[in-house]
Amino acid sequence: MFRDSRGEIDDITELLTSGEVEIDSVKYLYSYEEDVVATDRVFAFQEVNTPSTHLFQLIPIEGEKNTDYQRLLNSLNMQDPKVYRELINTGKSLMERVEGIDISEISLKDLKEEVELNSSKFSVMYASPNIEMAGISMRENLEKRLKGRAV
Repeated sequence: MFRDSRGEIDDITELLTSGEVEIDSVKYLYSYEEDVVATDRVFAFQEVNTPSTHLFQLIPIEGEKNTDYQRLLNSLNMQDPKVYRELINTGKSLMERVEGIDISEISLKDLKEEVELNSSKFSVMYASPNIEMAGISMRENLEKRLKGRAV
């Protein structure tokens, strides 16, 4: 459970804009940061009526980090079916890839994949709850960063 200026939060996706989308007859709860104030953008999804939300980071891989990244991220229409379809399908692919690797052998390259959205290139990074870096899970680290941005 998280706490911010709005009180306790049961699920980190409460800090995100959320809606139901359908891809290939499967319904998902899709969530994303509305306004980007950092050099990455958080998005999440879960199949409707399932308990686990999968958290990801979207990072531009072109342009100048501080000047272009926010502009590129904010220019994406996260409600565009082409965008959320690509993000969810890429996320599913990353999760499937990680499931097939021994956790002790996973590297950062296994957790990210390049995508092209609106003629710009981005990296999608899976914030796995099972993989730790510096003693904290990737998911928990991203949740803390998101919480800090929402305050």
